[in-house]
Amino acid sequence: MTNEDSPVTMWTMTGTRLGSFLEHRGQLEAALSIYRRTCSSPPTPGETFAIGNCLYRLERYNDALPLLRTSAHASGATAQHINRYLNAVDYVGDYVGELDEVGDDSSLRPQLLKRYARHLERSGNTETALAIYLASDQSDDIDVLDKIYELTPSSAPVWQRLERHNATAVHHQRDPEWLRRRGELLFEAHKFSQAGEVYAQLLAIDDSSSWDSYNAGISFELAGAPAFQNHYELARKRDSSLDAQTYGIGVFHEKAHRYERAGHAYRAQAEKTISPSTRTEVLRRAALAFQGAFNLKEAESDVLRAIALRPRKAELHALLALNSYLLNEFSDAAASAARARQLGDASAEVKNLHFLSCVGTGDFEGAVLSFLDTSIEALLATFDRVPDDGESTLEAINTPEDLPDIEAHRQWSQVLLDAGHTAASADVLTSGMERYQAHFERADALKAARALLATGRAENAARVILQSLRHTDPVPKIYDNPKVPGLGTIFMYRAWLDTEPVRPKDILFESNLGLSIDCNPLAIYRHIRDNEPNEYTFYWAVDKQAAVPTDVWQDPNTIIVRKNSSRYVKLLATAGYLVNNSTFPTYYVRRNDQQYLMTWHGTPFKTLGKDQPEILGHANMSRNLLQASIVLHPNSHTQRVLMESCDVAAIATAQSVITGYPRNDALTSRTVGTRRDSEKPFALYAPTWKPDTELADQAASVTEVVKTFKAHGYDVAVRAHHYVETKLAELAPDVSTVPRDVPTNDILPQVDVLVTDYSSIYFDFAVLRRPIIFYVPDWCGYTSARGAYFAEDHLPGLVCRTYAELQRAPVRLETRPDEARPSEAFIKEFAPSDDGQASARAADLLLRGDHWDIASASGATPKKVLFRQSFIPNGMTSSFVNLARSLPREKYRPFALTDAVAAHSDKARGEMVRSLPPDIGVIGRIGRHAVSRKEHLALHAISGDSSAISDEARRIRREAFEFEASRVTGDAQFDEVIEYDGYSSFMANVVLGHAKRTRVTGLLLHSDLKREAALRFPEIYRIVDQISDFDRVAAVSPSLAAINEDGLQSLGAGQSVIGHVRNIIDTNSMTKQAAEPIAPDLQGFVEDSDDLIVSLGRLSPEKNLADTIRAFAKVQRDRSDARLLIVGDGPERAKLSVLANSLLPEGSFRFAGHRSNPFPYLAAADALVMSSFHEGQPMVILEALALDTPTVAMHIPSLSEFEDLSGVVVSDFNVDSLAAKIGSVLSNPPAVDFDPAAYVEAALSEFDLTYGQ
Repeated sequence: MTNEDSPVTMWTMTGTRLGSFLEHRGQLEAALSIYRRTCSSPPTPGETFAIGNCLYRLERYNDALPLLRTSAHASGATAQHINRYLNAVDYVGDYVGELDEVGDDSSLRPQLLKRYARHLERSGNTETALAIYLASDQSDDIDVLDKIYELTPSSAPVWQRLERHNATAVHHQRDPEWLRRRGELLFEAHKFSQAGEVYAQLLAIDDSSSWDSYNAGISFELAGAPAFQNHYELARKRDSSLDAQTYGIGVFHEKAHRYERAGHAYRAQAEKTISPSTRTEVLRRAALAFQGAFNLKEAESDVLRAIALRPRKAELHALLALNSYLLNEFSDAAASAARARQLGDASAEVKNLHFLSCVGTGDFEGAVLSFLDTSIEALLATFDRVPDDGESTLEAINTPEDLPDIEAHRQWSQVLLDAGHTAASADVLTSGMERYQAHFERADALKAARALLATGRAENAARVILQSLRHTDPVPKIYDNPKVPGLGTIFMYRAWLDTEPVRPKDILFESNLGLSIDCNPLAIYRHIRDNEPNEYTFYWAVDKQAAVPTDVWQDPNTIIVRKNSSRYVKLLATAGYLVNNSTFPTYYVRRNDQQYLMTWHGTPFKTLGKDQPEILGHANMSRNLLQASIVLHPNSHTQRVLMESCDVAAIATAQSVITGYPRNDALTSRTVGTRRDSEKPFALYAPTWKPDTELADQAASVTEVVKTFKAHGYDVAVRAHHYVETKLAELAPDVSTVPRDVPTNDILPQVDVLVTDYSSIYFDFAVLRRPIIFYVPDWCGYTSARGAYFAEDHLPGLVCRTYAELQRAPVRLETRPDEARPSEAFIKEFAPSDDGQASARAADLLLRGDHWDIASASGATPKKVLFRQSFIPNGMTSSFVNLARSLPREKYRPFALTDAVAAHSDKARGEMVRSLPPDIGVIGRIGRHAVSRKEHLALHAISGDSSAISDEARRIRREAFEFEASRVTGDAQFDEVIEYDGYSSFMANVVLGHAKRTRVTGLLLHSDLKREAALRFPEIYRIVDQISDFDRVAAVSPSLAAINEDGLQSLGAGQSVIGHVRNIIDTNSMTKQAAEPIAPDLQGFVEDSDDLIVSLGRLSPEKNLADTIRAFAKVQRDRSDARLLIVGDGPERAKLSVLANSLLPEGSFRFAGHRSNPFPYLAAADALVMSSFHEGQPMVILEALALDTPTVAMHIPSLSEFEDLSGVVVSDFNVDSLAAKIGSVLSNPPAVDFDPAAYVEAALSEFDLTYGQ
């Protein structure tokens, strides 16, 4: 071998062997030196790997990585080379950088992506890991396919989970666990026949599981297949734990929470049971199951049959008592509970039920005696009391009025009782429990109840006992005592709403979310406390860190309550008056007998509500304004901004009045010249909280300002956000801050100069007519990012934009103080009613219901229409936005109800909300469904088996959503409330919850519900039984109306008359948007195309975009310059991307993703293509026609309205026909003849006819 034949020399061979020898013996540095000295120039792949591997073993991964990358890319690279390279990438951790290094065409890219996804998964970023797995080539990689299914969240649509599970079928189809999961998914998707077949396949492999047999049986039963009986029988035979042989298949139904089916199965089994004792048990189980399904009349029937067999069985009478109570038949419930106790049932459950039943009948004495297990004679004997007319001869005992806690009340109660003052003893103890306890302590309650009953106050005694019970809303026995995470507080709140009266002498105050006791609520509290002593009990809700002003905690009639404690929750339900300057929790709903005064906490300089950059961050603020009975304002600017920016001005039922700000009374009721003891002038620096600025930077800025004014002889104090003050204490402990227990407006009268920035404090301080300095070095950035209602020239004082200007400000104050004082015009505009009497006016409004004359609109008012909309970017949302723009305002005032969290967190939804006209009110639903325990269980039972809903369950559902509607929109009145999406059962129920407060409830259907449910949304089946509850139902085209009438009837919805309201298009807006330039990333692709095909819509299964891609592949063979632009996003994107990459030449297609403005692409297209499985009335075709773009669409029934329109070409429903029609349109473009204005006018007339009459 010569040097010309190979670069390998004897020296290098010897060096390689020596290096390998040293490496194997762990002498890595020596081996590395040999490898480097003896390698060729350039190194061979083997030499590159040897050096890189040696560096890897020395843990010098960054040095090793480029060498290992080179060797892994080399021809003939072994698995060892590739794995060592991938492991080095893992150690370095820069997966994104490495992907850029290897490029898109590298053979290593798929494995590198898998490593990156695995890394993300291990670090908890499963969402991004899933996206990477989806973007990789999955076709024959079972590990990737398994990961895709494993990482798909359970919240994903069932069709998507099923599809991803099915993708692994080739590798797992004999795996019992895989088959079992497939059966579960098919069942969830309502594909019952297929689910049954899968379970049957599973049983053919292993028939030992009784549950697999049961699941096969229930699947076949729901599919209407007779094979279900055989599988049920096999389940009974295989059962070893439920005693199915004795009690029948009902035990499985019950365990699976299919209570209605369980009830019928048990009843059928009872008919076949010979043994009376066993039949009694089966009937008891039937009653329990029917009760669990809230089919209470059926439950009553079975328990009565069981009692007929065993009349002395206490358990049966207890069950009957509970059932009667749930039916609100309290007399029967009391009798049955009494019978159960007579027969030996000593359980607390039955004792409580007997008590509650007697209370329900109004027999309070019987309720209390039953609970105390005594008689009235025995009770009176225990007190050995004198006659009522002789009690006045007892020694008088003066009880202190300022008992500070429950223990003081207990002891004084005992003192009074020992002295024979039974009634007073009961009153003191009851008062203590009401003031200091949420759920009354059992011992206290029983003691008070005895004394109350002994003094002839049976109802009071019953109320005391009632408040000692943890659960006052019995639920079906089959549920035992349900504990639902996150709902405990709501259950408590709802129970108190249902059982406790409003207490007209209790006032709950809260300010700044409980973080302080301050502002307007404090001023109102002080006025009522000082002017109406002993009339009311005051409660302050505070966070555990809040400082309490001295005069508050020293007041004997004021009680401090921890915010979010059970006592706080009870006060929300029972306090006669509530005062807040911010918001109460999302579950709070004002009762008719409550007065809720909302004051807000300052004149807004910064934007509020929908004027802010974030979407619906104000949802609970709007909700509270709708719950309030009074909203007071300091000026018309605040009134306008607060009510209009929250979109409630036209619908809030609260008195919205300008009273002046109660907190400013402190600035006018004292002598203006009041000063501190110090002879130095006093400056207060009160900057606003800036969450986007580091705390240390905010603290440093505060220190600069303080030093500046101290240098000019001022005493300086700081009132800032408590986070900033904490950081100040750490970094600059010599800076004085106003003690947290001193309210801001208490100190303002002592202030000579206020220094601030964007805080609303300057509107208050202006009342004192003293100098104000605004230090705003970040004016442009802050006001741009946060939003402001005023320009700089509005600020009523000396404005300093730089630190140098601030340093000169104290000198300017000495020579020209008036230029820093607010003008009289400013004070008149922003403090017109601050005369020292605002607290008195607020108190009169709150306590005495003083009504102010508020101008009302004259003449005809437009109808208020509330539309429920999801704002998911799709055709339905586009249709709604266009309708909202087009509805004539002289006829309609539209509002939209949507999910606040979804709109806030989903950028695409937020963009759709932003696209609404500014006069459209948007109400964000926020917070959990505020259900009672019984409602929660009834709704759960309905959702678990909606095939048979009892009348009682329907009633409970209706009441639950009436409460939810009140929680969301308060007492707002609408003329029409319309479910515009037609997909959400929950939101359809929210719409129906408004039925008592609206003239018309409506539902608009945008698709073939039956087909949509079968294809991807099985939850649509839940809507079927609700459709008849709507006053008006319409579809978006005449043909779709007919399709849904037939489909819904076949699903058991009965005969429905469905009208039609076609989708609206906004031609003016489309034309303007179409004229906008194409985005730079798509400009070349669009403009260089001779034949541009566009697909526009959500990438989801029903759109069947795969056929568009396949058809375009055929077109592309004859028209190599043709291009396909897919505009839209959705769950099918990754799958469609893989298909497009496999069928289409590189550069011939582009996935553009979601575009907030798709119209430039639609206008530029030579044709729009649509291949949906089903549609309602496709918005995109209307939009294409309005922009003179022809459409090619596969035939589906709802396209019948378009077939005669010039510019719409309909193919058969197959790929070859679609491809041929696309080619024809590209060769001979048809003329588009469509009059958008006439179409819109006709569609608006349809809306009027359907919903507006």
